[in-house]
Amino acid sequence: MSSSIFFAASVVGYLALRPPLLQGRREEVDVEEWVQRFIDDGVTTINIFSPSDCASFMSEIESIIEHRTGIKPTFNPPTSLEHMRESAKAITEELSSTNGTGGVMDVHLDQFLDHVRTSPLIWSRIKTIWSATYGSSNPLFPPKFNASWSEGFVKLDRICYRFPTFPSTSKKSFKKSQPTRCLLPHVDTCPSLNLLGDVQSFYRPVQCFLALTDTVLQNKGGFEAALGLHKNFDDWGKKLEDQNVRGCNGNYIGIREKAVYEKIKHVVVKAGDVVVWDERIPHATSKFNFGEVRGAIYLSYLPDCEINRNFKRREWEGWKKGEVWYGEGGGDGVWAERKGWVKEGGRRPERKWKVGVEELLGVGVFDKQNSDEDAR
Repeated sequence: MSSSIFFAASVVGYLALRPPLLQGRREEVDVEEWVQRFIDDGVTTINIFSPSDCASFMSEIESIIEHRTGIKPTFNPPTSLEHMRESAKAITEELSSTNGTGGVMDVHLDQFLDHVRTSPLIWSRIKTIWSATYGSSNPLFPPKFNASWSEGFVKLDRICYRFPTFPSTSKKSFKKSQPTRCLLPHVDTCPSLNLLGDVQSFYRPVQCFLALTDTVLQNKGGFEAALGLHKNFDDWGKKLEDQNVRGCNGNYIGIREKAVYEKIKHVVVKAGDVVVWDERIPHATSKFNFGEVRGAIYLSYLPDCEINRNFKRREWEGWKKGEVWYGEGGGDGVWAERKGWVKEGGRRPERKWKVGVEELLGVGVFDKQNSDEDAR
């Protein structure tokens, strides 16, 4: 009975969020300005939603966490420090395949998250950046896979819910006492694969997330990046890979070159900003989070091309069963299978979607293609 009540409340909360998502932009944005920032720095922030929108979104994220774990996320006084620590540890163990690094929580399948991912306000801006960079003749952004830059898909991604850095009486045990820690500098594209145009599983030249909380100051758990390094990625990226004894883990490689590491700086982000960066930009999260919980929704948009259509076919097969498909290799896929909790309730294939949303998610598109091929 209690789970039914909770589900009903979640649906009501979700429906209540629809108007702000479809209408609520905080202010007019100078398109040329934020596109040029992306071209120059490889990173840009686009203000789309209001602080009140984000407060509602954050509440929805916390409801999802509570539903999945049975723990109400409360990380502010008067809740005791001991209780906050225990709750954070339990949530991390239940939801994070990264052991809390960066506050990454493996929450993928949810109606609310689908709604955010398919927001026309976000999607239109992603396509604008695509067309001004990889879809143009700018040699700084070489296109691959004969991709279309006016059409594409949404890939399932995770959320960020990074707890505050809790005080520790022992420096020796400080790191172990933190349920969520920093995300070390890295790029999510293996340099040699990127240069050859031979990425694994899917092609995602632009990365982004929606910030639900402010990280205006350093050491508040926020985003950090090495601005402009996409311009000479071919040089430093190959050198990085050659010198890295661990090599690439899938498309991921950590930054251990001091000259690159030192260029990574804090990026000012406000709640409601969509932060967008080129896949070749080294990025991280701050070492500490001396503040409140940092919340974000990771967003992955894939341009329409053969490698991404193949990926979406496989994702859709799992999607119908409530599973998350991570790819043939890498630790995430093994973790998901071993933990066995990726059956998050799934989606119902017969559900009706708004026009445009269905195509963006890849819902049913490949079922129709398969039936057409069978008919032939």
